[in-house]
Amino acid sequence: MPTEGDDAFEIPMEPEYVVNCGYQLFPDLNRIRLQQAKQPEIDVTRFIIRSRGYSFTPRENLRVAAARLEAELAKGVTGFFQIFRDSDQKVISRGTGFTGEGASFLSSSLRKAKRYRSDFSTSRDDWVELSKGVSYSVAYWVSATSSCRTFPCQRNMFRIYDDIETTYPAHQSGKAEIWADSVKPNGQFWYSTYPNSEENMGALIDLCVGVPASSDK
Repeated sequence: MPTEGDDAFEIPMEPEYVVNCGYQLFPDLNRIRLQQAKQPEIDVTRFIIRSRGYSFTPRENLRVAAARLEAELAKGVTGFFQIFRDSDQKVISRGTGFTGEGASFLSSSLRKAKRYRSDFSTSRDDWVELSKGVSYSVAYWVSATSSCRTFPCQRNMFRIYDDIETTYPAHQSGKAEIWADSVKPNGQFWYSTYPNSEENMGALIDLCVGVPASSDK
C-alpha cells in the first residue's frame, strides 16, 4: 500500500468550483403547470410584510453560496437572507447584508429594480452545504417596507407571483433539469425569525450554487 513517501502516493484534491446563479425558487411557468385550476400570474406590488421566502427540498447536495432578491428597495432600507432547516426551524446560516439603492414612488415600471444579493459562508468555506432530501427554507428580511429618508417617500416594490396554491418543482434558469421539489412560498410579517406563515405569493428569489468547474456549461 503506498505511503506518503512513495511516488505513487497522491493527496486527493478538492475539485475546482465555480458559482452559478439562477437556481430559481419561483415557478417556471414556461416549463411546468401547477396542479391548480388557475395558474399564477406576475403582478407588481409593494412590500406588505418584511420577510418572504420559500421552503424547498433539494434533489442533490448543494453548496449554496448566495441568495438573490429582484426588487426595488428604498434608500435607507437594509436586509439579508437566512437559510433555515424546516424540521427544527433552526438557522443554518445568515448571509451578508444588502442596502437599498432607491425605489420609485407608486410606480409600476420598476426602473430601479436590481438583484440584491446576500452571501453565505462558514468558517472554512464560501458556501453552506445543504443535504439532498432535507427540507429547508430560505427567506429575506428587510428593515422596513418603505422609507422617507428622501422626498418623496419611497416604497419597496417588486414583481411577485400570486395565487400559488400548491407545491411545485424548481428549475435552474434556462435548463430543463429540476433541482428541488416541494417548493412553497412562506413568510414572516415582522421579525427575522423562521418564516412560519404559509403564503400564496412568491417573490423573484434565486440561489447561487457552487458546482464543479468541469460541469459548468
